[in-house]
Amino acid sequence: MHYIAITSVPHAPPNSAGSVAALAIVEKTQSRPCFSIKTSVAESCQESGRFRRCDAGSARAFSNRQVKETLFFLLAGIICQTALWAEVRTAAPFGDNMVLQRECVVPVWGTARPGEKVTVSFAGQDKSATTGDDGKWMVKLDPLKACKTPAELRIAGVDDITLKNILVGEVWFCSGQSNMYLGVGTVLDKDREMAAADYPLLRQAWVRNPPDIINSAKQPVTGGNCNWKLCTPQSAVGFSAVAYFFGRELMKELDVPVGLIVSAVGGTRIEPWTNREGFAAVPELKEYIPQVDSWPDESTTTATPGQSTTGTPTADSSPAASLSSPPAFSPTPASHLHPGQLYNALVHPVVPFAIRGVIWYQGENNAGDGPVYFDKMRGIITGWRQVWGQGDFPFYFVHLAYAPVRDAQRRALSIPNTGMAVNIDSSDGRNIHPPNKQDTGKRLALLALAKTYGKAGIACEGPLYKEYKIEGNRIRLSFDHVSGGMMWGQKKDLEPVSEIKSDSSNNFQIAGEDRKFVVAEAKIEGDCVVISSPQVSTPVAVRYPASGRIFLYNRDFLPAGPFRTDQW
Repeated sequence: MHYIAITSVPHAPPNSAGSVAALAIVEKTQSRPCFSIKTSVAESCQESGRFRRCDAGSARAFSNRQVKETLFFLLAGIICQTALWAEVRTAAPFGDNMVLQRECVVPVWGTARPGEKVTVSFAGQDKSATTGDDGKWMVKLDPLKACKTPAELRIAGVDDITLKNILVGEVWFCSGQSNMYLGVGTVLDKDREMAAADYPLLRQAWVRNPPDIINSAKQPVTGGNCNWKLCTPQSAVGFSAVAYFFGRELMKELDVPVGLIVSAVGGTRIEPWTNREGFAAVPELKEYIPQVDSWPDESTTTATPGQSTTGTPTADSSPAASLSSPPAFSPTPASHLHPGQLYNALVHPVVPFAIRGVIWYQGENNAGDGPVYFDKMRGIITGWRQVWGQGDFPFYFVHLAYAPVRDAQRRALSIPNTGMAVNIDSSDGRNIHPPNKQDTGKRLALLALAKTYGKAGIACEGPLYKEYKIEGNRIRLSFDHVSGGMMWGQKKDLEPVSEIKSDSSNNFQIAGEDRKFVVAEAKIEGDCVVISSPQVSTPVAVRYPASGRIFLYNRDFLPAGPFRTDQW
């Protein structure tokens, strides 16, 4: 007869599925172990470091066959459990095919056994760290030079990880709601665009976590995964269209690899994307802090890559996910998302992955906010910059063509190192998902090329309203970014802007003290536009645009952004 004895061993990692335990087969006649394995099993033993002595009164007797069968299943569990905590793991943004940011310090982090030394080797550098009691490690690579030649990044501990096909270039984080989410398969001339999308130096990764993790992200999530994809005609359909056209332009102009990390969910407001630090940094937003802190579960949630806590597979675990449209995601209805929730689940997992900057396309679901949206832009920009720890990195956003928040967006240009890509001519004003993502992505890229990379001779902004002056029955408007002069123009789909040879436009509105706006006549006079109407003898305010399709451009064929001189 044989008996099974279980004992704990003092090497268990915190929060493992069970304390590390040992098994012993004990012969009754000898009362001593003849076989033992010190490793992890699911059950915990209270007496650490010692075998419990087994006898007929305290252990169950087994036949030889039962012993063998029991050992088989226990060993299988041991192997699986050991794999969960002993192996070296990298954080969400790291994987094959990724792009690392050039010319800055590059953090690399993950988890391993507590007290384990982990060494990261890449591009002739070897950086080491030892995990603490929480099993976390991080090293920081010295600034890297751009490299188009695929390389391997090796992470060595008790076991090794080798990440393959790694490039070094420019990395941007791309976020927002549906207009950032929608893929290349939704744009104008999509078939031609996808057929031509053969750019192995352009890679994209979606930040993913399963819906149950996202819906319960009460605290910043440490798990998740990104699946880096090379841009090919087959994979392009799953690329965020705005990010793709932005990245393609950078890749061509800079002649370096470009990595795009995308985190976007349709129908979402800005508040769920904002972290607690952002709300705390803006006095006007401190009322949101109790909402961030009010979730009952204060524990940090961790999702194992490819698996939710309930066994629901992530979008990335589907074989078809990488070859279809962007990853399907249906979280709690957008109107029910808590402040900070999407930051916790879909932004924090990649912080502080080294990036050059952020592009942002959101605002439709905050359309009713009006001026307060400016404060919310301050919050998200300040909060993200604070936790990333890379200073005031560039934050470029799309100026909406139709939402009342667009004047608040214009005011957000007062935040340091921001830029606004005007989108007014890409939509007819009725479609909140304009299919012309090509011009949107390119205009964001122009901002980056001119402002971030200092490329000479690149115009990146259209006429920007500066001030007004009342001159009798007229109002004179002054603009920035008009060194080459201004013109009236019109754009259709992907065709270039065509100049309209006209002395005036009726795409402005003017109002008097009664605050009743009427369509006005607008004339270009040098670097100014003069507005008047026979119906308003004493004007006090102007708004642009009205409802026409002839827009104000500079001679670089970039449109003026919507604006208003009043705050009514």
